[in-house]
Amino acid sequence: AQIRTVNVVSRGKDKSPGIMIVVLDQKGKKQYRPAFWQGKNGSWKEIKSEGPLPLDAVSAEIAVLNGYCPGRIDFDDIEVTFK
Repeated sequence: AQIRTVNVVSRGKDKSPGIMIVVLDQKGKKQYRPAFWQGKNGSWKEIKSEGPLPLDAVSAEIAVLNGYCPGRIDFDDIEVTFK
């Protein structure tokens, strides 16, 4: 995913703009894959998260997060790839 921010002030790693991928397995157990903004305003930046998924994954949800931060946040090219 690409993220661009204008006048955003981070409030800490877990309170930053980003994307959260929530993967559900067959038993309803959730696994979270966050990708957070690194705190620099201005140009487009790539954010990503990689890691293994459960073999019995049945669905994935994507949420864009403002991280409770004021300012302008733009997201683009959100892509999920399963390998």
